[in-house]
Amino acid sequence: MNNTPDTALAQALRRLRDAGGDGRSLDHETLAVIRRAAIARMQAGERPAALAREYGLARGTLYYWRSLAAEGNPRATQAAPEGRTPYKVSPKRREQLRQAVLSDPRTLGLTRPLWTRGLVRWYLREHLNTDISANHVRLLLQQLRLWPATNPPTYSQQCELAPGWAETEFGRIRARADAAGSPVYFLQIIAVGDGVRLMSLVQTKGAARDFALLTADDGPEQACGVFLERVLALHGDTQVVLIGDPLIAPSMRAMASAAARHNGRITLIHLPAPQQHAPRAALYEATLEEHRQELLELRAAAAAIAADAEADLAADGSAAVGLFGGEAGVVRGGTTGPALAHADAHAGAHTAGQRQLLDTLGQAGARRRHARRLATRYAHLQALAEAAQARGNSVLGQVRQELNQLLRAGRELGISAPELAAATALTRNAVNLLVRRTPLTPTALNPVQVLEAATAQAALWRRAKASYHDSRQLSIFVAELKAKAVASERQARDDRDRVIAACAREGLAGATIAAAAQVSDSLVYTITNAGSMLDVGDADEQVQALRTSMDRWRQAREQGTRARQRLLEHQAVRRQAGDEEESWQERRNLLIRKCVASGYTTGEISTWADLDHATVRGQLSVLAGEVSLEEGQQALQELAEVSRSWRQAQQRAAEQRARGERLILERRRCLDQEEAARRERNRALLACRRAGLSIATLATLVRADSRMIREALQAGEASEEHDGGEEVDTVDALFLAVLV
Repeated sequence: MNNTPDTALAQALRRLRDAGGDGRSLDHETLAVIRRAAIARMQAGERPAALAREYGLARGTLYYWRSLAAEGNPRATQAAPEGRTPYKVSPKRREQLRQAVLSDPRTLGLTRPLWTRGLVRWYLREHLNTDISANHVRLLLQQLRLWPATNPPTYSQQCELAPGWAETEFGRIRARADAAGSPVYFLQIIAVGDGVRLMSLVQTKGAARDFALLTADDGPEQACGVFLERVLALHGDTQVVLIGDPLIAPSMRAMASAAARHNGRITLIHLPAPQQHAPRAALYEATLEEHRQELLELRAAAAAIAADAEADLAADGSAAVGLFGGEAGVVRGGTTGPALAHADAHAGAHTAGQRQLLDTLGQAGARRRHARRLATRYAHLQALAEAAQARGNSVLGQVRQELNQLLRAGRELGISAPELAAATALTRNAVNLLVRRTPLTPTALNPVQVLEAATAQAALWRRAKASYHDSRQLSIFVAELKAKAVASERQARDDRDRVIAACAREGLAGATIAAAAQVSDSLVYTITNAGSMLDVGDADEQVQALRTSMDRWRQAREQGTRARQRLLEHQAVRRQAGDEEESWQERRNLLIRKCVASGYTTGEISTWADLDHATVRGQLSVLAGEVSLEEGQQALQELAEVSRSWRQAQQRAAEQRARGERLILERRRCLDQEEAARRERNRALLACRRAGLSIATLATLVRADSRMIREALQAGEASEEHDGGEEVDTVDALFLAVLV
């Protein structure tokens, strides 16, 4: 085992972070290791404030250690042997505080929808009779795993991550927000453990922070939507401008999707992605780690649902071993099970037989309700799994694209294909193929740095690929569980309806049957007056055609809903690409005007920045000599890079527009398919109605509302009268018109 000082310090800091920054739970030797390392670094010239952020300690503690060391006091490098301060907040009050902070402050009688550390301190003082300092509040939240080990970055630290953006673009954002009277915040989302995410608004002046602690039990988008609703409640009807991490950062795509559903009241702007490979790799690493945690939570949820199902079935005496594939004691696949056989055998039974049949009905109704709840839970879990798979696929595509760009840059710098293949563990043919297909992207890395970056990116790509594969397998697994649950729910519903029909044949009143099955009287009336579902006489062929057409219509309607949702989600990405293109274009035009004002000709500017003459001439709105020659030279140097960035943004915007057009065409195709399936369904219903089946019978056969059946029959008759004229979906037509 390695016992070097660096290893001992790393272990000590890890234990300190695990303890939430509270050293009272650590042994003396661990604390002494941290003290000795901190004093040595401060004596070497490092600032206590920087060490406090790194170690997760208070600055006053480090200043105190440094003063003891300067005095030559031996206590400077030794942990206190005794006299630990007892906890000010008892475990019971800690749990009360945790439950309070995880909830909405308004449910506790407060007026603010978001927490602040001052508000948490007030809650401790007023409700738990405990008064502690603001710094102790942070340490207490860390111990409760509701705050990161080190303080999240402030506004100034966020600006340091993108200095060029902060000097240029942020000023324009601030000016537009001030003109509209909109507040501007920096948005941060940090996972703090146990499935809890710290979502906070950082003010652009000072370090004040409004936050909410939310879990992603219903998916990241749901949690982001709850947070945005609280943000809007904080500012009433005012539009809010939020500046978040780059889109490649964890949870930012979910936040963008949630912001797109608030009708423009939330303006979400993303910081530019860092150009250096190390920060980008760190963002991808964080994304993959969050994706891994999400998949683990989804798998645990699937296992919990399956365990609940087995437990419920084991508790039901009439059910067999499992829900899927086993007999449940009632009708299966149109055959007579024990319950219905018992009911038929006692068609003329006395009151005791009727009570036994009602007991059977109660069990059948309970099984149907349980199967329905199970299908609903699996459907929700499937939606979460599919969303996680989509996010994993997006990250995989981005990582692979950057790996391809590094391979192309390496070939341009003279690195051979075998060297790149050896560094990335790819085949030489794969490297050559990727290089040919990837456009050249300018890079400031040297060949050695390119090889190192490509090696790290290849490892990251393999992790992303494995993560996407796991999410895909999880989606398939949950989809299979949902399909089985839906089939079981349908079978349980048929079983319940057959027992209801048997009860009616026994002469039981409709109200009595409804009470035993826990359904409405109207449903019992529909089932008992629809006739036998298996005996439709001469209309059997029409009934089969009706069921087939209904299945096709439901599938087409579901596909149309998904296409509509994809189109709506794409609008946010498309607007973001357009805004980025407009931002770079404004910057490019400003630099062109500076170059012209300093005396450069249109030909020189066009040649240097690779722009056409018409673009340059369109900016000749200033007089020569307004800008110095040195400023013009600097602007000309910057113009080439800005022009490349603008062309890239223009290409991305064009790709998003093309994708939007494809989604619109897909939506139109789905609408056409749904309309065709609707007409086929109406014709099948009309044929069954003319064959003598009642509306109640049709409603029972297709599991639909009687009102929908009547409207479909009227539409079918109107279509025949107008020689196949089509119904018009006004809402969808207007929706498509707006998008086009």
